[in-house]
Amino acid sequence: MHPSASDIVNLTGTNQGLEAPSPEGDGQEGFVSEGRLSIATEFSVLPGGAESAREFLKQLVPLMAGNDRVVIDLDGVAALPASFLRHLFHALVTEHRVDPAKLADRVKLETTDPELEIYISMADKYARQEAELAAA
Repeated sequence: MHPSASDIVNLTGTNQGLEAPSPEGDGQEGFVSEGRLSIATEFSVLPGGAESAREFLKQLVPLMAGNDRVVIDLDGVAALPASFLRHLFHALVTEHRVDPAKLADRVKLETTDPELEIYISMADKYARQEAELAAA
Protein backbone atom coordinates (compact mmCIF):
# COMPACT_ATOMS: atom_id res chain seq x y z
CA MET A 1 0.00 0.00 0.00
CA HIS A 2 1.42 3.34 -1.06
CA PRO A 3 0.81 6.43 1.07
CA SER A 4 -1.56 9.02 -0.33
CA ALA A 5 -0.44 12.57 -0.96
CA SER A 6 -2.09 13.64 2.30
CA ASP A 7 0.03 11.12 4.21
CA ILE A 8 3.29 12.61 2.98
CA VAL A 9 4.86 15.20 5.23
CA ASN A 10 7.80 17.52 4.68
CA LEU A 11 10.47 16.14 6.99
CA THR A 12 13.64 17.75 5.69
CA GLY A 13 12.72 21.42 6.06
CA THR A 14 12.19 21.41 9.81
CA ASN A 15 14.16 20.98 12.98
CA GLN A 16 11.83 18.22 14.10
CA GLY A 17 12.83 14.62 13.78
CA LEU A 18 10.85 11.80 12.22
CA GLU A 19 9.22 10.60 15.41
CA ALA A 20 6.74 7.79 15.72
CA PRO A 21 3.16 9.01 15.93
CA SER A 22 1.40 8.95 19.26
CA PRO A 23 -1.27 6.30 19.70
CA GLU A 24 -4.68 7.92 19.48
CA GLY A 25 -8.23 6.90 20.01
CA ASP A 26 -8.00 3.15 20.46
CA GLY A 27 -7.52 3.10 24.22
CA GLN A 28 -4.82 0.43 24.00
CA GLU A 29 -1.84 0.98 26.27
CA GLY A 30 1.41 0.46 24.36
CA PHE A 31 -0.33 0.31 20.98
CA VAL A 32 2.15 0.07 18.12
CA SER A 33 1.10 0.85 14.58
CA GLU A 34 3.05 -1.04 11.99
CA GLY A 35 3.54 -0.36 8.30
CA ARG A 36 4.95 -2.88 5.85
CA LEU A 37 7.01 -2.36 2.73
CA SER A 38 8.23 -5.11 0.41
CA ILE A 39 11.45 -4.21 -1.38
CA ALA A 40 10.93 -6.79 -4.15
CA THR A 41 7.28 -6.06 -4.96
CA GLU A 42 7.08 -2.34 -4.18
CA PHE A 43 10.57 -1.21 -5.18
CA SER A 44 13.03 -3.53 -6.92
CA VAL A 45 14.12 -7.17 -6.95
CA LEU A 46 17.71 -5.97 -7.30
CA PRO A 47 18.23 -2.56 -5.65
CA GLY A 48 21.45 -0.73 -6.33
CA GLY A 49 23.62 1.21 -3.91
CA ALA A 50 23.30 4.62 -2.29
CA GLU A 51 21.28 6.22 -5.12
CA SER A 52 18.81 3.36 -4.98
CA ALA A 53 18.54 3.81 -1.20
CA ARG A 54 17.67 7.48 -1.74
CA GLU A 55 14.83 6.42 -4.03
CA PHE A 56 13.65 3.80 -1.54
CA LEU A 57 13.56 6.45 1.20
CA LYS A 58 10.84 8.23 -0.79
CA GLN A 59 8.56 5.30 0.03
CA LEU A 60 9.91 4.49 3.49
CA VAL A 61 9.89 7.96 5.10
CA PRO A 62 6.16 8.69 4.58
CA LEU A 63 5.32 5.22 5.88
CA MET A 64 7.44 5.87 8.98
CA ALA A 65 5.68 9.20 9.54
CA GLY A 66 2.37 7.37 9.90
CA ASN A 67 3.51 4.35 11.91
CA ASP A 68 5.44 3.51 15.06
CA ARG A 69 7.36 0.80 13.24
CA VAL A 70 7.94 -0.17 9.62
CA VAL A 71 8.73 -3.74 8.65
CA ILE A 72 10.73 -4.06 5.45
CA ASP A 73 10.12 -7.42 3.80
CA LEU A 74 13.18 -8.80 2.01
CA ASP A 75 11.48 -11.84 0.45
CA GLY A 76 12.02 -11.95 -3.31
CA VAL A 77 15.12 -9.74 -3.30
CA ALA A 78 17.97 -11.18 -5.39
CA ALA A 79 20.64 -9.24 -3.48
CA LEU A 80 20.98 -6.15 -1.34
CA PRO A 81 24.24 -4.19 -1.55
CA ALA A 82 25.84 -3.13 1.72
CA SER A 83 25.95 0.45 0.38
CA PHE A 84 22.15 0.40 0.08
CA LEU A 85 21.69 -0.58 3.73
CA ARG A 86 24.45 1.70 5.00
CA HIS A 87 23.04 4.74 3.21
CA LEU A 88 19.48 3.90 4.21
CA PHE A 89 20.22 3.92 7.94
CA HIS A 90 22.64 6.83 7.75
CA ALA A 91 20.12 8.99 5.88
CA LEU A 92 17.33 8.15 8.31
CA VAL A 93 19.46 9.52 11.16
CA THR A 94 21.23 12.43 9.48
CA GLU A 95 18.68 13.68 6.95
CA HIS A 96 15.36 12.58 8.44
CA ARG A 97 16.39 12.91 12.09
CA VAL A 98 15.21 9.54 13.31
CA ASP A 99 16.41 9.11 16.90
CA PRO A 100 19.41 6.77 16.50
CA ALA A 101 18.65 5.09 19.83
CA LYS A 102 15.22 4.12 18.47
CA LEU A 103 16.25 3.32 14.89
CA ALA A 104 16.42 -0.45 15.36
CA ASP A 105 12.92 -0.41 16.87
CA ARG A 106 11.45 1.87 14.19
CA VAL A 107 12.74 -0.08 11.16
CA LYS A 108 12.77 -3.89 11.13
CA LEU A 109 13.83 -6.16 8.30
CA GLU A 110 12.14 -9.54 7.87
CA THR A 111 12.49 -12.52 5.59
CA THR A 112 11.39 -16.12 5.39
CA ASP A 113 14.38 -16.94 3.16
CA PRO A 114 17.42 -18.17 5.15
CA GLU A 115 19.74 -16.93 2.39
CA LEU A 116 18.54 -13.35 2.95
CA GLU A 117 19.00 -13.37 6.74
CA ILE A 118 22.54 -12.00 6.33
CA TYR A 119 20.99 -8.68 5.30
CA ILE A 120 19.12 -8.48 8.60
CA SER A 121 22.42 -8.86 10.46
CA MET A 122 23.98 -6.19 8.25
CA ALA A 123 21.06 -3.81 8.89
CA ASP A 124 21.31 -4.36 12.65
CA LYS A 125 25.03 -3.57 12.45
CA TYR A 126 24.45 -0.31 10.56
CA ALA A 127 21.66 0.75 12.93
CA ARG A 128 23.99 0.13 15.92
CA GLN A 129 26.79 2.08 14.24
CA GLU A 130 24.50 5.07 13.72
CA ALA A 131 23.48 4.96 17.40
CA GLU A 132 27.13 4.76 18.49
CA LEU A 133 28.13 7.68 16.24
CA ALA A 134 25.32 9.80 17.58
CA ALA A 135 26.27 9.01 21.19
CA ALA A 136 29.95 9.87 20.65
